[in-house]
Amino acid sequence: MSDRAPRSRSIRSIAMSVTGWLLVCTGAGHGLLVVGGLFAKPSAQQQVVRDAMVGTSMDMAGLERNYWQLFQGFSLLMALMLIGYGVLLVLVTRAHSPALPVSRAVTVLTAAIIAPALLISVLLLPLPPIVLLSLALAATALALASGSSRRTTDDISRVGSRSKSPELI
Repeated sequence: MSDRAPRSRSIRSIAMSVTGWLLVCTGAGHGLLVVGGLFAKPSAQQQVVRDAMVGTSMDMAGLERNYWQLFQGFSLLMALMLIGYGVLLVLVTRAHSPALPVSRAVTVLTAAIIAPALLISVLLLPLPPIVLLSLALAATALALASGSSRRTTDDISRVGSRSKSPELI
């Protein structure tokens, strides 16, 4: 058993850590589906589409790529970027102490990335990324709405007690 008291974390840091893990889950799920799809036998209809994509190529900046390669590349890159940004958020939130919480700029940047990603998902993607990105945007909104970024989990536990501090009311 440890004698160390649990570290108090800001609401913003916790919410942004949740956002980070949601992005990691979204990216990992996406990547697993893409890689799994490479090994699964496509249906007859899917094979027709895949063959048409393989059969249609274009020159892009001196490199010839077919649509299937582009589709796979975009998909794998998307998974990698979601995982990478999510891990970065988790690392940033763990590196900050209550005295130096996650900056509002990082939180606003994250909202500016997730909001259009969610819109694109709603318009073009299936339900899992819509749900995960909705939760990530909600966690980011909580981080933005948490007021003082120095408010901690200890402050929340004190709100219900008799000694209410003025900045929490």
